[in-house]
This record gives sequence, C-alpha cells and structure tokens, in this order.
Amino acid sequence: MRLIASRWLPRLGMGCLLVVGLVGNGALAEDEQAPVTEKRAAIERLMEITKVAEIGTQMGQLISQQIAQMSGIEANEAAARSAEIAANVIGESLDDLMDEVIPIYEKYFTHEEILEIIAFHESPIGKKSIEVMPQLMAESMQVAQRWAMTVMPEVREKVSEQMREEGLIEPEEEPNESGES
Repeated sequence: MRLIASRWLPRLGMGCLLVVGLVGNGALAEDEQAPVTEKRAAIERLMEITKVAEIGTQMGQLISQQIAQMSGIEANEAAARSAEIAANVIGESLDDLMDEVIPIYEKYFTHEEILEIIAFHESPIGKKSIEVMPQLMAESMQVAQRWAMTVMPEVREKVSEQMREEGLIEPEEEPNESGES
C-alpha cells in the first residue's frame, strides 16, 4: 500500500495541486455569475483534461497487482481477472470521490477561473504539464524520501535533546559498566 500511496496518490492530487498553484494564493472565491450546473460541468471538464479518472483506473491496476503479489497469484488469467475486478471497483467509486471533490473546486474557484484553468491545460504547456507531472511527482517523491532518510536521524536527535533540556522528557540513562541501563 505504501508503494501505491507514494506513486499514485500524488498523481490523483495532481490536478488539485496544479490548479491551486496556477491560480495563485488560493483565496476563497465567490461566484454568483455562473449557474451551478455550468460551473460543475466546467469542473468535470477540468478533471477530464487532467486525467483524474484515468489515474483512478491506473490505481486499480496497481492495487490488483499488489494484491496478486501478496496472495501469490501468478501472472495468468487469475491475475488479469483480479486487475479487472479492482479496476471496476475503483472505477465505480471514483464517481463518489468526484462528487465530494467537485464542491471543493466550487468553493475555491469561480466559474471564470475554472475556464481559465481549462484554457491553460488545453494549451501546449498545459498539456505538457499533464503529461510530465506524474513522473515529476514520482521522482520528487523519491528525492524527498531519500532526503528524509538522511535528515530524520538528526531531527530525532535534536528534538530529543531539546525536549530533555526543557524537561519535557526524562534524560536518557547512562549505561553502567556492564553496558546495561
């Protein structure tokens, strides 16, 4: 599951994160000009352009592959069927997810802003951003994980040290001559 989260969760959120980054400061927007149905249709179009559903299908395939590996299913008909079932389940629940995500877009973006974001994503650079973002996010996650592995021991040490100095945790006991605490 950690592999799925580290590889595909960023892709699922890609559209949301990219949209927020492109529009600016993310301040709440009021939108009284466009009827809700037009705005919702525009948001659905944005999600289509940013390939959110396709990402959900890919997640289903990855989940089924991991299930097959964990349960010992070999790469045969059973594995293919397992992938199909997982893709169907995720595909069916993806609409529920979109029904919950669309109001978030509605809350933060006006209809006009959504149309501008769509225009960006339909431009050559917008199309490129959609194509490279999954790999960019995957590589960035790998770099971040390596970085975290190198910095975490120091962070843990300094936090513990500061917490001991402030009396928030007990000082570590010094080992006695036999090496025991």
